[in-house]
Amino acid sequence: MISMRMKIRVHLHKRKQFLVVVTLSVILIILCLFTFKSLPTGVKSELKQSQKNVFEFGAFKNGYYVDPDSITLTDEPEFDLEKTDTKYSLFNDSIFAQLKDLDTVEKCNKLARSLILNSRSDVFDIAGSMESLIRNVERFRIYDHCFLRGNVELKDIFVDDLNLMTQLTHTLFPFLNIQFTNEYQFNEILISDLTTNEEKTVVFHKHMGNPFEHWIKTAKGKGIVTTMSIKEIDYFLRLTKVLDKLGNKLPIQIVVSNLNDFYIIKNTLKKKLINSNQNVMVLNVSQLLDTEFTKLKVKGYINKWIATLFNTFEEFIFMDVDVVPFQQINKFFKTSEYKNHGFYMYRDRDIGHAKLEPHCRANYFNLEPTPQEHQLIGTQWAFNLKSSSSQSSKVKSTQHEVYHSFFNNLIMHQVDSGLVLIRKTVENYSSLLMAMQLNMADSLEDCVHGDKEYFWLGPLIAGHTYSVDPTRCGAVGSLYEEEEQVNDGENIKRVGVCSTQIGHCNNKNSLLWLNGGAKLCKNPEAATNDFKNYPEFMSERYGNVDELSKIYNSGLNIDGMVIPDSKKDTMTWMQTRECSQYRFCAYVDISKKTHPSKSGNLIRFDHKQIKTYNEISAIWSEDIGE
Repeated sequence: MISMRMKIRVHLHKRKQFLVVVTLSVILIILCLFTFKSLPTGVKSELKQSQKNVFEFGAFKNGYYVDPDSITLTDEPEFDLEKTDTKYSLFNDSIFAQLKDLDTVEKCNKLARSLILNSRSDVFDIAGSMESLIRNVERFRIYDHCFLRGNVELKDIFVDDLNLMTQLTHTLFPFLNIQFTNEYQFNEILISDLTTNEEKTVVFHKHMGNPFEHWIKTAKGKGIVTTMSIKEIDYFLRLTKVLDKLGNKLPIQIVVSNLNDFYIIKNTLKKKLINSNQNVMVLNVSQLLDTEFTKLKVKGYINKWIATLFNTFEEFIFMDVDVVPFQQINKFFKTSEYKNHGFYMYRDRDIGHAKLEPHCRANYFNLEPTPQEHQLIGTQWAFNLKSSSSQSSKVKSTQHEVYHSFFNNLIMHQVDSGLVLIRKTVENYSSLLMAMQLNMADSLEDCVHGDKEYFWLGPLIAGHTYSVDPTRCGAVGSLYEEEEQVNDGENIKRVGVCSTQIGHCNNKNSLLWLNGGAKLCKNPEAATNDFKNYPEFMSERYGNVDELSKIYNSGLNIDGMVIPDSKKDTMTWMQTRECSQYRFCAYVDISKKTHPSKSGNLIRFDHKQIKTYNEISAIWSEDIGE
């Protein structure tokens, strides 16, 4: 009986493989046709000879290019809510019974001393372990309840021992360089104003005061915040030229965590921005940070959290330096949902085949507050994995849709963190601190791409609110409309775009901003790397490195945008080899009676929009000199 079942399974498996290969082959032929045609006219003419009869994309698995021999079909294990483990929680019935009737100050005293300081264990608190992360998250939520939102003073709890006050701070925020002593400690941020050539220092926190309290209360004004490596200075200079075009009057703060980088960025920009109208300040926050911890953990994406935490604005737009805005910056602050919550972000590509690993889902689930924690300090997630309302496929809001897609459908990519709007309230600041901790956790290292999902997971896990723009992003660039074809007796007509950019529109189909710069490929090393990785493929299509580099350096031509619908189309986002595989193609089928263009999935910009968008694209992509 078992042998017969195995034979049936093998037969079905082989049949499944055959159908997948046939389907992918058809898809690839279609993709190759509109990939070439979606290039700007000037570029296409240069490629016609070198691309003759060489539309060979190889094989794709889940939309990504792979070697044909490496394709395997595997069944992913299903996630079982009952197998998640919360036994490592700091909270239990005994703790609840002891603390439930105490007033806030006494409760926080007990929580701080017993759960934050005295619960460390060599068995469970192993660096990088999930058990350690569970307890660290709970410790932070206690701190948030008591000392951030609860206005309980640390000095009142630890009046008898300042060393314990320092120990608690280092336990929760190991990146901070703070010592609580009777002598005044200078924890200052150096601000270099490149417009006035003046430098000043601002105090991060008051002597003996709660970390972050003074900083949140003294935040003022609105502005743009970013951070960058030395290699990204070029992107920032291009951004300032676009901001000049848009007439931006908001100040810009570049937050830098490394002292050496601070001086290089400051001195380079001082020379390069002589003719710019932008008010640019460079902030050195290295004095606030623990030196050894910074060397170990504050790298790459983590610098985005440093920038969001240590700028001086009360309200700010965080922008990656390769973001290209198309509307006046101050208009972003007028978004109604931002006004309601003060924490606003945009959707990412709907790449259904990029899956969240089931063990990651279990890890996030283990961070949910226990009933005892909820009853003692009120921690509550906006959505709960076990609740019927969160499990339901009936979407109540964009935030619920993101949650459901991530946790129930295991879709990894949900938000684009290239541009995020934040009001520096205590709750939002707490969300950023939580997000940074999650992003640095070794046990979650491979669960999401970079920082982006933590902009909503941070507030969710902290128990706070956030908003996500309801409009899906799309591929923006030159629309390609293929000739009508007949497939299985049905007429099919598709419109597509191939680009490295992610475009974001409002509900009136106006382009707000894009992520990825405004060249066909922003990465100056991509042409060389592409020829190195795929020499035969690239040489047949593009001739040589110089020709491909010329194409990549071309400005993005914008006449439309495609927002594929994963629920209606079998092929939505397809990744190609170009631009170090950062190039994606998207299409919609406009032959259907209820084709997506009726619901905004296909956007054709009008003449005025095309003129404006391409002027900005040209400004970003033009040669800025040495």
